[in-house]
Amino acid sequence: MAGISVLKLENGIQPTSVSNMRQNPFGKSGMIAMICSFMVGAVTGMLIMRASLPNGESVRSEDLEPSLTRGFAENLVISQIDMEAVPLPEAVDYLRSKSRTGVEVDGLPPPFRLNFVVVDPKRLARPVDLKLKSVRLDRVCERIAQAAGVRVAFDTDAIVFSSEAE
Repeated sequence: MAGISVLKLENGIQPTSVSNMRQNPFGKSGMIAMICSFMVGAVTGMLIMRASLPNGESVRSEDLEPSLTRGFAENLVISQIDMEAVPLPEAVDYLRSKSRTGVEVDGLPPPFRLNFVVVDPKRLARPVDLKLKSVRLDRVCERIAQAAGVRVAFDTDAIVFSSEAE
């Protein structure tokens, strides 16, 4: 099954718009990829490789792994967070503002933003107390979820905060 992989750019390597690599650069050596081409875009120092099928059709977003959203979150560092008794929706709004990038992503105009969803914010009333410095966005999301007593999921199109029961 095709998916998305995120690779760090090495110094001096420039992304190309299309690559016809035959071997799978993400898995075990010698493994042949089931896909014949990759569309590549540079995003905050990362290569985002979106698979296309051998017949040229794009892979549907619902078939993609959630690694793209997590990949963006893993590569955005929040310099400082100081929250005291902040409701979860306000904490998520803060994350939303900090997750902007100034680069073009898949033809979307800058700033690109990650999507955040809070399921039933009225039920999620436990306030967030959190003080962190220089932490990746994915870790910040996990700490906020832990402090608020909720669950966080990195879906294909959004970072979702929901109650433990959902």
